Amino acid sequence: MTNNLAERTELDMVHINAMFMEEHGRASDHDPLLAQIDFSQPAVPGEQQADPDFTGETAVITAGEFDAEGELAIEFTEGTIEELLQSGKDLLIDLPSADLTLTAENLQQLALAAGQGFNLELAVDDVATVDNRPTLTQQLNIAVTDPEGNEVDIDFSSAFTLAFATDSQVKVQLGAREDERGKWKIIEGELDGDTFTLSVNEFGNYTVVTNKGQAKKR
Repeated sequence: MTNNLAERTELDMVHINAMFMEEHGRASDHDPLLAQIDFSQPAVPGEQQADPDFTGETAVITAGEFDAEGELAIEFTEGTIEELLQSGKDLLIDLPSADLTLTAENLQQLALAAGQGFNLELAVDDVATVDNRPTLTQQLNIAVTDPEGNEVDIDFSSAFTLAFATDSQVKVQLGAREDERGKWKIIEGELDGDTFTLSVNEFGNYTVVTNKGQAKKR
């Protein structure tokens, strides 16, 4: 006997004996216990099965826990992809410091490029500066791999959006994307309150930066 299942077990008493007398036909003066044991696999940091919530106008997946290296792989099965495509809805990946929104057209193009299922590979990193510019958010690296682990190279015909949580008091905010040579390129975005949004056509490594001295201005 061990206590390994204690935290995943609920017990409840079924009152079929103790409330009755022998003349009422009770079999014992003891009531049985009903045990409910959860045998589902516990969540593993860095791994997640895509399970979209379709109740709203946009399908939503809330990102799970990243692992110690700051990585999270969200697995999309063929059935999940088919369900998304049939819904005709955009898909929002709700991340701690950013939101990734793929349009229905993006999803169709991604499904054709990746084939039967794919993994959305996400990685976050905290870096103080990018190309000598102060960063305002974490870096978010986005990639897609097929079931064999091969990266899927895709240039979307229509833009997807990355909405980063930033500081509205920093007036100068710019998007930045790392190219294949490790060089960062500045790209335009839109600041609305505490959210800075980029509209882009390629997966990759993104962040939000400002000019030197701007991060200290309030």
